[in-house]
Amino acid sequence: MLTFNRLRLARLSATFKEKKKGEISKRWTYFLLFILYVAIIFGSILENCLLVETLNIVISSVGLIAYVIGLVGRNKAIKTLGKYWSTHIEVRDGQHIVQEGLYKYVRHPGYLSLIIETLSIPLMLNAYYSFLGVIFTCIPAVLIRAKFEDMEMEKKIGKKFSAYKMKTGAFIPKKLLVLKIPTLKKKHPPKTS
Repeated sequence: MLTFNRLRLARLSATFKEKKKGEISKRWTYFLLFILYVAIIFGSILENCLLVETLNIVISSVGLIAYVIGLVGRNKAIKTLGKYWSTHIEVRDGQHIVQEGLYKYVRHPGYLSLIIETLSIPLMLNAYYSFLGVIFTCIPAVLIRAKFEDMEMEKKIGKKFSAYKMKTGAFIPKKLLVLKIPTLKKKHPPKTS
């Protein structure tokens, strides 16, 4: 299933019409994420085979549900970006800021979906050491890549991207981050003169 999804995503990227090449930066981030993803898959399988005696069906089910959510989210993000989607950090000439679909709420729904997906793989297999591996390796790598991508977009697109960045959270919608706490204002008695 995992391999099928990777092949389908690769085919999907090749089908976008009008796709122009852009300047690729930080090419190594793609290879790092790919290696970490494969390591998490094999590490989880190995851990499951060697250390897990019985599967906790509840945790495996949560992992499966999270995996499906991650796949659906990533596919929606890729389709929304269309010709601007790339496996690399790549800003094309004439590229505009996509603010439709999931991009209305967060700047990096594809990366958020990737985080959910990588966390779900060890959960499905009850591989808790691999789960910690995702937390300490994959998630920081995704966060670094998202930061590099933001820097490239800001460098190439400028103020429009800066404005989008100010109003849209990277992984969590800004509206959820702003908690409005009601305050009780003291009522002062009217002044008499």
